Amino acid sequence: MPATIGAPAIVRASYTGSGASVIEKENPAPISGIVTSVDVYNHSLINYCTFAVLEKVGANAFTSRSVFSMGALPAGFSTQPVTLPVETGDYIGAYCGPGDWERDNAGEGYWYLVGLHFPCTATNFTFYTPRTISVLGHITVPAPPTLNWATMDMAFCSTITGLKVTTITDIECHLWLRFSLVEPRRHPMQKMTRGLLVPGEIRFCFVAYTGIEQVEPADSLTHTFFIPDIPIGTQVYFYTYGTVAGYDSPSHSPIFSVLRLNPFRILIFEEWSS
Repeated sequence: MPATIGAPAIVRASYTGSGASVIEKENPAPISGIVTSVDVYNHSLINYCTFAVLEKVGANAFTSRSVFSMGALPAGFSTQPVTLPVETGDYIGAYCGPGDWERDNAGEGYWYLVGLHFPCTATNFTFYTPRTISVLGHITVPAPPTLNWATMDMAFCSTITGLKVTTITDIECHLWLRFSLVEPRRHPMQKMTRGLLVPGEIRFCFVAYTGIEQVEPADSLTHTFFIPDIPIGTQVYFYTYGTVAGYDSPSHSPIFSVLRLNPFRILIFEEWSS
């Protein structure tokens, strides 16, 4: 069953809403995602309306998480497309003016405040119970993006104090680099085959490592790292891992090894003249 927020959009015993902001208590959001459509049942033509998803921040106080406004809605039942990010536990709110939503003097109640108050920040509403209005949002959970990435190129050079590492990936992602001055340890893994323990894959263990984040502030194709305070002549071992659009990625790069050398310097000579 698709997830919903609010109460079914049906014919009810009475009506309310004209010129007021109403927050439905019944059926808070069971999951996080995006409200992509709202079912409404209007008692009469609504000339203007605003829908909101709100976080409860006090006993009767709310802060809007997202707001979507539109023009006239016909009397009776309709489904309206919206885009309203929602988090688990949020409530749905609606404003109309002039016009009215279908209402029952039954149910879990709603919060009510005369005037348009969406968006709002820590705004106090008056709670009425029992009450229910015919506003129901449908929640869609967006599919996560492709999370796997691959290293397409890797370059490094010595700086005055350490190393600069630049890597390019096949898709935009945000990377972290783990480096160590200790050579990774190798541990042969065992597996059971026909009742016997036999050698399996080799596992590499990074020890005494330090993590640094890429210089670029967001997801990118090129990723730049500066590894500081590496003595000349030191072997450095490192690999990268990261996120895609904020989701943890299972991908990581191979382990690379580079020797810290004296940085290249340009010497400027002044011509000697008599």
